Amino acid sequence: LKPGLAPVARTPSPPFRPTAAMLGLPRGGGLCSREALARTLRGLAVAAGPRGPLAGFRVLELASVLAGPSVGQFLGELGADVIKVENLKTRGDVTRGWRLPSEPREGPSAYFKCCNLGKRSVSLDASTADGRDLCRRLALASDVVLASYKPGDAEKLGLDAGSLLAQRPRLVYAQITGYGIDDPRVGYDALIQAEAGFTFMNGEPG
Repeated sequence: LKPGLAPVARTPSPPFRPTAAMLGLPRGGGLCSREALARTLRGLAVAAGPRGPLAGFRVLELASVLAGPSVGQFLGELGADVIKVENLKTRGDVTRGWRLPSEPREGPSAYFKCCNLGKRSVSLDASTADGRDLCRRLALASDVVLASYKPGDAEKLGLDAGSLLAQRPRLVYAQITGYGIDDPRVGYDALIQAEAGFTFMNGEPG
């Protein structure tokens, strides 16, 4: 990880607009089968070319662990340029170190690799003025921002939707939460399993 990444001026390519024939969907709308959906995705990939339908679009990923990074990887697989911002204080996304005993000790873990393929990473400390300024500049040079902060954290950092959209109205801001933007709880899998009683049904006492 290298701290600092200057935003690069980038003009998005025109949005890809598939034709009805290319999609192979029922005329007049309605539900389609899994096979029809598969044909649709293949048609999009073929028509858009090897770079993908989102080629030319930049995505700034302000997320860690699984939910946000998975979305970022999906967009990257469709051709977007995904820049992942990692926390300098924690030596990057915490999942870099979530490894099985059998995994090599060097390099990122398999967990991290499974949902961060093909991204560029920059590490910074958003609690500092310089870190926040770099985040804002990257966001304003992007087409999409993915965020998975706890409710209220983005506002503290000045990286919330309202602040960024005021400067870049065409920005797409995607906020991912476990319980909604008005609930301060974090949506980690272990916590949800405990709340639902699933943890109680697994394993042995102690």
